[in-house]
Amino acid sequence: MNKNSRYFAEAAEEIQQNYLNAEGWENVDDDEFAEDASNAFGDALEAEGTKPMTSGKSQPYTIVLANTTTTDVSSVVILNAGAAVYDGYATAGITYSYEPSTVTYQQFLASILAGKVFSCNQLRLIASNTTESIATQQVLTSMVIETKDPNGNLIQMPFVPDLDNYQFLKTQSDISYVFNVDAMTKITIATLYASTTLKIRIFPGTKINQFAQLRGTQGLSKYTNPKTNRALSSGKKV
Repeated sequence: MNKNSRYFAEAAEEIQQNYLNAEGWENVDDDEFAEDASNAFGDALEAEGTKPMTSGKSQPYTIVLANTTTTDVSSVVILNAGAAVYDGYATAGITYSYEPSTVTYQQFLASILAGKVFSCNQLRLIASNTTESIATQQVLTSMVIETKDPNGNLIQMPFVPDLDNYQFLKTQSDISYVFNVDAMTKITIATLYASTTLKIRIFPGTKINQFAQLRGTQGLSKYTNPKTNRALSSGKKV
């Protein structure tokens, strides 16, 4: 048995012992398994002299807001999962959806309440309107990121997005800022312009599955900065 064959045999045995059980895959922690599988694959390729290119980037959470009216709407709130359970999440005139469409915005909020909190590395704003200048104005509209704890300690950070000097596409902007997202985190967009659709892509830096931690399994996954805009500097943590 050569070196690589022996490696894969040992890896298969480890997976059998640590992940498989009488009921199949029920007790597998997805993030932990994916990380171990990725490391095993990388080690195998390295043994053959081929080092894989691993980005370590997270997949973004994408919230889609659409102003279906012919007037501008002020103070549009996203997230705020804790309050949304009791007060609802909707802003009059705004439709909320999520990408991919197989997950609803309500389910995304529910996952946060269920203990799948995370930190954000970067926000990307993408706007569309039949008039490009309005879409550009939308991605430059100010917003406020707010987070607080159960004792009422509140932190608010206002932002005015900007475009890179060398940026060709004017209907999207990036905000590089690290903040935690839990049931009491919310983002308020000052204005959503008439007949405009705005996508907010949230790139997680760290995901925490509290239920996984209670089960005694790995519940923390860390990701690198998405670097969608290399001119952005790293932000400060709330």
